[in-house]
Amino acid sequence: MKKKLFLVMIAVVMFIGAFNVYALTTSDEVSPSDPNSKMITDKAMLTVENGVENRFFAYKILNAYYNSSTNVVSYEFTDDFQTFLDQSSYSDFTVDDYFELTSGDITSGSTITTSTADRLMSSYATYIDENNPYGTLMNITGTTATATLVAGAYLVLSKSYSRNIYAVMLGNLDVTASNGSWVVNNETIVAKRSEPDFTLNVGDESDVFDIYEGIMPLLSFSISEKFPFEIVGQVPQFPTNANESNKYYGFDVYFYDEVVLEGDLSSIIVKDGDTTLTTTPEGIVTNANGKQVATITIDEESEAETKILRISFDTDYLINQEVTVIGEASLTDQALIGELNSLVVRLRYSTRPYDSHDHILSTTTGVPLYTFGMNVLKYDATDATPLDTPLANAVFDIYSDEDLQNKVGSVTTGEDGIGNFNGLKYGTYYLKETKAPTGYQLLEDPIEVSVGTDRVDGEAGDPPSYSVATAYAPNRKVGILPVTGGAGIILFTCIGVPIIGSGVGLLVYYKKKEQNIEVI
Repeated sequence: MKKKLFLVMIAVVMFIGAFNVYALTTSDEVSPSDPNSKMITDKAMLTVENGVENRFFAYKILNAYYNSSTNVVSYEFTDDFQTFLDQSSYSDFTVDDYFELTSGDITSGSTITTSTADRLMSSYATYIDENNPYGTLMNITGTTATATLVAGAYLVLSKSYSRNIYAVMLGNLDVTASNGSWVVNNETIVAKRSEPDFTLNVGDESDVFDIYEGIMPLLSFSISEKFPFEIVGQVPQFPTNANESNKYYGFDVYFYDEVVLEGDLSSIIVKDGDTTLTTTPEGIVTNANGKQVATITIDEESEAETKILRISFDTDYLINQEVTVIGEASLTDQALIGELNSLVVRLRYSTRPYDSHDHILSTTTGVPLYTFGMNVLKYDATDATPLDTPLANAVFDIYSDEDLQNKVGSVTTGEDGIGNFNGLKYGTYYLKETKAPTGYQLLEDPIEVSVGTDRVDGEAGDPPSYSVATAYAPNRKVGILPVTGGAGIILFTCIGVPIIGSGVGLLVYYKKKEQNIEVI
């Protein structure tokens, strides 16, 4: 009997052990459809990779339940998700429907997709923004976000203002039997994101005169010289079911007092990929099918007295993932001389495609533009120091070539002996005096002067400035023999030759007179 009783006890222990092999930890919360099933509280790791500069929240959409009597795991929608379904066109959507949608790749795919999972979860993302159910903030290290969560299914949403646009993501921490026990499976999602960017190109290589800190090209132009600007932008891939108001994408080009736009709105060239679109004088940009792809306007910020060229795109009608905007600008006479002037472009686009509000991210890039000047100092050549005797009303023509063929302007000295000419592009210039001050000789040779070469670095991070170039132009008075050649030699020759001739004549006359006297 003792042996039989011992064997029975062993059998009971083995039976109980076998029955509890699959046991899961549960709470007291029961399933809505099965009072004998309780919510599983065992946890697993949900990971999001490729999550750049972001915060992610995980919103639970499925609870997992365990019936210890039948050793069965089941799933039910959370109250928040079920409320959303009841209010939407997905009121007949079931848990089985959900698992059919997410079989295989359980993320929502690319940012542009026609999948039912994407449409469904995009709608729920908007519901979340409007109703604010509880979500778990995931921990992020580098580009990886993680959260240890109880078994179930989760919608993962980007909820920050990073440069990226993220599609909705689904993660299933499902429960499966493995090696004689229940296991809550970890899940890793590779985030589907789009990161718009743009480049701003101004002028060409010949306009670059300096490189600041080894990375920032500095360009120079003369006043009123037309130069092209080109914006090349990567089109954001907004999720298919993003709110229409949150699919904003466009550029703002800022024209301060120092820079002005050349031409009207129809002169702005807009390209979709390599295809040039049509721009009307009113700023309506259309494709070959007549669809309005973009709108161009000029707005003014009254406080800053700044004109803004604003190009806004309708991304639904863009075929390619790159757009180009080309225009012309020039520096005005209000441009700073030897100091930084800028053409500034701002990229603006929505980063929260499912929110009910418009969340705009701005990325700004400016190109440093410079123009230069020169001072001409006119003074008496005998001055110990320039401008001890300033000379007014000297006139110089300014040429950009040594052969004096390309005239760029003229300058006249004032009562202080100084003539100023601003708005010159970087380079070497030649000054030819065309009118000398009264009583002074005209300079025969041109004066060579270089502008934009005298650099002054400011504090770290500040752009450099450039001193105004100086051209020294001393003059000698009329009638003063110059050191080497000049108009003075003619004057002395004209006076000296008659005197010498008269002397020779008198000498001959008196010689002959002496001879006549001796003969008599």
